[in-house]
This record gives sequence, C-alpha cells and structure tokens, in this order.
Amino acid sequence: PPLSDAVVFSDNAQLAARLSCVLAKPGAYLPVIDGPRMQRPDREAEVIHRTNAVARSRARRVFLAGLTDIAADALAQKMPQQRLTRVQATDDLDRFAVVGTALGPPLIWGRERLGIGLLQALRARQSIVFEDRTSPNGHIPPKQDHLVVCEEGDELAQVIAANYAYALGAGLFLIGETPQDRVEQIMERFYSVYEGRDQSPSQALRKLRDELRGIAADVPVPAGGSITFISDGLPFGFAFPEVPSTHLFRYPALGIATLHGFAAEQQGTRGVQVATLVNPETTAAPEIDAAANILSEQRLFVRVYQGQGADVTSVSEMIELFPYDLLIIATHCGDVSGHRWTYDFTDSEGLPRKLVVD
Repeated sequence: PPLSDAVVFSDNAQLAARLSCVLAKPGAYLPVIDGPRMQRPDREAEVIHRTNAVARSRARRVFLAGLTDIAADALAQKMPQQRLTRVQATDDLDRFAVVGTALGPPLIWGRERLGIGLLQALRARQSIVFEDRTSPNGHIPPKQDHLVVCEEGDELAQVIAANYAYALGAGLFLIGETPQDRVEQIMERFYSVYEGRDQSPSQALRKLRDELRGIAADVPVPAGGSITFISDGLPFGFAFPEVPSTHLFRYPALGIATLHGFAAEQQGTRGVQVATLVNPETTAAPEIDAAANILSEQRLFVRVYQGQGADVTSVSEMIELFPYDLLIIATHCGDVSGHRWTYDFTDSEGLPRKLVVD
C-alpha cells in the first residue's frame, strides 16, 4: 500500500488510536512511531532514527501526540516547523481530518484490546472513545488472505498492528503476553536443541512447535493465506509451517521498522536490487537454488556464498561490509559443536548478574 501523507509520533496509545481514526485512509498505511527515549545515553541517535523515517516517508504532516516536552522539543528541532502539529489528549481531533471526510458515531471501547477496537473503528470509518468497561473478546477476520497476530502487553504495538492490518485489508488476532522468563527458557531450548541426550533434535523441535502453538491458542490460520506475527521475541511462525509468515519485534523499533518496510517498495524507490544467498551445503537446500534462479530472472544482482565459500569469516565480513537489500541463509545448516556455561552471581554492588559463555 502507499504511505499516508502523515506520520504520528506518540507514547500515548489511546491518543494515537483516536488520531489514527481521523488520519487513516483506506488502502494507505499510516505510520505510528513511539517517541525518542530521551533517558538513553544515545538519545541523539533516537531522534535521528525518527527524523530519518519521516524523511523517507515523505510525509507532509507530522503529529507529536502526547509526547513529553523534552521528546517533542528534540524532534521539533530537527524538522520543518510548518509540518509539525502538537496534539494533547484534550484536543478536538476532528479538525485534523481531510476536508470532506466525515466519521460516523464514535465506537465506545474499553481500555484493553485496543488493536481490535481500533481496526473495527477504522473499517467502519468511525472515531473511537475509550471508557472504563470490558473490551469485547474476539478478533477481526481478514478481508483478503492475510492475518496479523499481535502479542498483548504493549498497547502502542497494537495501534501499529491495527494500522498495518487496515492498510493491507488483513485481519487482526491478539494473543496473551508470554512472561519474559518463559520466553528466555523457550529460546534457550531452541539454542540447545542439538545438545540434548534424552531426545532427538526432531523430537525437541516438535515439542517446541507444539508449545508455541499452545501459547498462540486458536489462531484462525487463513487457508492459503499468510500471517504477520508481532511479538516480544518468540518465533511463532515456526509453529505454523502450513502458511508463509513473517515476524516483527514489538521492541525496540516496531513503528520505524514497519515504515521502512513499506517505504522500500513504494513507486519511485529503488526496491530490492542486490541479494545475497548463503548455502554451506551441509544438507540439501533446494530453496537457495530456486531463489538464485528467480532473483536472477528479475534482473537483480545476486551474490552467492556456497559450499566451502560459505565459511564463517567470509559470510560475517559480507554481512558487515557489503551492501545488500535481501539476505537469504539456509538455516538448516546445523550448529557448531561446543558448550555453553551460564554464571549467575551477585556483583560488588549487590546486583544480580548473568554471564553466558559459548
């Protein structure tokens, strides 16, 4: 989809949702991005990443909605003043709508499951009002064949997911947030799948797939379609091999990453021109040969690291030093043998620490 002529920076998810109802247009993606994290030591980079995203979007209107004064001022110093509008929660948002656009009566929604309420309001061309009530369960089915599955726990991520789904005509399904200690435990099992003595790697992977599928719980997989997963780290796509899927991380830069993804494929942009394929040939990987043929037919420049040429040093240097738009690695290459030691200790200031050595 094309990009909207507006970009919203907000740390207030409910305000961002209300503003989305006013600004979003059918078939176009409205970027919603969190404000710069000014408490970080690299706060200048936080600001630059966001102003670069605005420049790439070619937006004519930039809304600073519910940001702290220090974050809003930092962004304002880097962008043309005539494009900026500061918005507070008490403002009349209807005045920002495109001339001639009228919204229906507001959708009354609870303060949870924001993404579902927002996508429902966007499709009905309504505004949205949040009150202290229980948000309905359920999901929004896709209009076409794509589904967005978003993990709860980050309300702004749900707002971004709803705008993403609206632009694509996709559905939206929310799954419960997984505690961080369980995320780490599951990922550790993925990393050590070849080290177990009591079961084969295939059995371990099957158990992991079943566990992830249980966490995702009742995802309505679109027949013949595809899924975008938005989560805090768990690779849910592994649990749904029957459909193509992609994975976006809620943190640290969901809004920026989503904008850049759409911007790269707009008309008049370069798009994908340079592809790199990596195949160590430790096992059959016919998809790499197929990708090389298809990409070459599209008149792309393709670099292939194959067999002995796909050694760790060469591939690492390529990833760090050579430009590419698309990187495909045969991921079933096996793991390097070795050991992992984990040290849990308390430092001299009494803080708990963990050191992992591979």
